[in-house]
Amino acid sequence: MTNAEKNQAELNATLRALRFRSSISGLLRHATSERELAQGACRIAVEDIGYLMAWVGEVIYDEAKSVKPLSHAGKAEDYLENAKVTWSDSEHGRGPTGTAVRENRAVICRDFKTDEALAPWREKALSLGFLSSIALPLVVDKKAIGVFTLYQGQPNEFPPDEVALLEEVARDIAYGFDAIRSKKREQTVNHLKSQFLDTAAHELRTPITALSLLVQHGLMHVKKGLPVDISTLNRMSTQISRLSGLIEDLLNTSRLERGVLALRKKDVELVGLVSDCLDEFKDRAPKRHFAFLHPPQEIKMLIDPVRIEQVLSNLLDNALKYSPEDSPIEVKIEMNTNEVRVWVCDQGPGIPKERQDDVFSRFFRMSTNETLAHPGLGLGLFICKSIVELHEGTIGLVSDLGQGCKFHFELPFTVKQK
Repeated sequence: MTNAEKNQAELNATLRALRFRSSISGLLRHATSERELAQGACRIAVEDIGYLMAWVGEVIYDEAKSVKPLSHAGKAEDYLENAKVTWSDSEHGRGPTGTAVRENRAVICRDFKTDEALAPWREKALSLGFLSSIALPLVVDKKAIGVFTLYQGQPNEFPPDEVALLEEVARDIAYGFDAIRSKKREQTVNHLKSQFLDTAAHELRTPITALSLLVQHGLMHVKKGLPVDISTLNRMSTQISRLSGLIEDLLNTSRLERGVLALRKKDVELVGLVSDCLDEFKDRAPKRHFAFLHPPQEIKMLIDPVRIEQVLSNLLDNALKYSPEDSPIEVKIEMNTNEVRVWVCDQGPGIPKERQDDVFSRFFRMSTNETLAHPGLGLGLFICKSIVELHEGTIGLVSDLGQGCKFHFELPFTVKQK
């Protein structure tokens, strides 16, 4: 190729990339989902601009470090299905796509026939006519959320000016993905708020209605000169306690969101605190078996005893409500040189793995027969997580569907005063 031909080819590539970016700008204004945006970008790349093949992959932050094809256009056939692309530092992760994700930069393959990194895909790629490619990470907040890969039928494609413009295209697509996700998050939050207001109104109205009926019943007795029986007073007390608990959850959530929930820390012996809390639950549920396992020595910690007892009480209350009445509940304390871990284990229905990340979110409640039988606001575990994190600790769970739940929280021995 003469210099004039080379210059003309580079000019054509630059003009191609300019048209591409202009078309993507129009797509961004109309796409309403990530898939629609990905499909549109791939279609424009192949049908309008002339790339041989294009695909968008979603970066999965799982153990396998997968790249999941989201959309493609052009001569893909079963290429993507069998590509097994990953962004790990392995044979299937050292190609252009995996390297682009791992290193957050555009990666070019100049010649599929000679590039050693292309070995796992070379035979199939050459059969489809792919001879060069560029992989562009889709980066949001310095983190790759996707990757956009383009293929050409000639080697040594993608000159510098074209690459610079394609990087702009990738930034535009990443911006579009982020905007769509932000809109979805906003819609989800608004839906949750509306759902929460409905739930809160219902949950508050229930004890108020019950209490009102009990008061009317008591007043009728008083007007007739009859005493109010102890069972009526006990039922009133139960509804008042329930109402007080709901209001306290709302107030705690508001304080946490405003950052004004103060901890009052002092030196506390943790085994004794847990034991006292457990005794209260033994009185509440005398037919349940509670096991308590702990180290033989005292465990002195600088914590807010009221708040840590609130965390433990919430976990024990959930274990009582959502596990069979004849099943045991186990509380266990473990310790090492840096931290203490407290476990609360039940034999309830368990929580599916795909929902476990949600259980500590505000307003989240599982839609199961067990949860429907025990209404609430979905704030308890959110408050627990916030309190533990204020102590610079962590909280989590281990669960399999049908195998119960094992909630745990960790507290460091030395924490900064907040």
